[in-house]
Amino acid sequence: MGKKGKVIDLSRRPKDQYRLFDQAFITKLGKLLENRAFIAHTPTDKLEDVKNKQAWDKDFEYDIQRFRILADLWVSTYFGNSVAWDEYNTLIEHLQSPDLEWAKLLQKKSVQRAIAVSEERRFFHWELEFPEVFYDEKGNRKPNPGFDAVIGNPPYVDSEEMAKSHAELRQYCSTQWKAASGNWDLFVVFVELGLTLSRSGGYSSLIVPNKLLGAEYSAGIQSLLKSNQPVSFRDFSSVKVFDTDVYPIVYVVQVRKGTPNDILSLSKMATSGLEPPTLAFEKRIKLKVLTSLPEGYWWPIFSDNIGIISKAVEVSKPLADYANVIGAATVSESYKIAELLTPLGKASSGDEYLVFVNTGTIDRYESLWAVDPTQYIKGTYRKPVVSRKALSQEMPTRYEQARAPKLILAGMVKSLEGLYDADGMILAGKSTVCVFR
Repeated sequence: MGKKGKVIDLSRRPKDQYRLFDQAFITKLGKLLENRAFIAHTPTDKLEDVKNKQAWDKDFEYDIQRFRILADLWVSTYFGNSVAWDEYNTLIEHLQSPDLEWAKLLQKKSVQRAIAVSEERRFFHWELEFPEVFYDEKGNRKPNPGFDAVIGNPPYVDSEEMAKSHAELRQYCSTQWKAASGNWDLFVVFVELGLTLSRSGGYSSLIVPNKLLGAEYSAGIQSLLKSNQPVSFRDFSSVKVFDTDVYPIVYVVQVRKGTPNDILSLSKMATSGLEPPTLAFEKRIKLKVLTSLPEGYWWPIFSDNIGIISKAVEVSKPLADYANVIGAATVSESYKIAELLTPLGKASSGDEYLVFVNTGTIDRYESLWAVDPTQYIKGTYRKPVVSRKALSQEMPTRYEQARAPKLILAGMVKSLEGLYDADGMILAGKSTVCVFR
């Protein structure tokens, strides 16, 4: 246990802290689960039954609220709250104290801050809200805890928006979830959460962007999916599912270890005019075909040539074995680049510049830089350029890469699109890939 007054260091948490919370929780859990079971199994035939259930549910909320505050206090330390071990331990020791004494303890600045952060960020503790899903009637953890099925529509917040508006949340997720690596979008965390909350043998199904199949950062979540048994992917990219421009797919995965000969169902939906979506394409492949593809490269599963592609992958070597392949910019670097961008017409004549391109201005074998406006991080630029001097000072590594001969490949495209920068005069933006000799 830490010294009195010591701020919680989550990287070095004493084992006793878990034990204190667990012992207090399990002691109370039996009663909580008994009340929950009583509410569930008692008939609701009379008004009196309804009132009794409301009273029992109120008792459950009363008992669980103190544990919520403790859990909120712990999680709040990931979002800038400073909590001393003695403050945390005192709350655990007074879980059974009268209301007035408990209320006094809640006046601590760290506790008030935790409550405020929880309300702002809407902390949710699954095992406290659904204890019967994870624990048996005696308060012991179930041998196979979790939900039978988890379905949902997660928020579609991309990496750029997270880095700009939700930096603390992004940092927190990066420390808690395996899928949160690279330039990840928020939906990957929910895919992993769905798997985590499902019992062994249960199912998880979410509607998510089709980036799940082809984005470079999707390699982490694909690894988790294929460690279970993917059952189906249904592509809604050709259907206007949402008002915003997203291209969703629906997946179903069973939480169990699959076998190479398990069958994976693939389908596409299409629509015409105001008619409801109809099934436009359907086929089945063996799971071993999916797992033969490199992680981050699942989009070919819908191709009619998936057999040929799978065989080509099997007998060939990755490009990285022959060249240096890198992403052109991270999320944080993308915002730095945006600050350096200027239209060519407004550039100073006394400086030297690099042409700036991204996926939208890369066509097959050529650049559309001088033809089409460039859309970049919600800005529009006509013939954007970046000062060599400014880039070399702000981002020296990216400057050296920009000045080198390279292939620049567009990301998230249906067919290969790229151009060759022989003279090192182009700076590539986020979502593109650069290949160096």
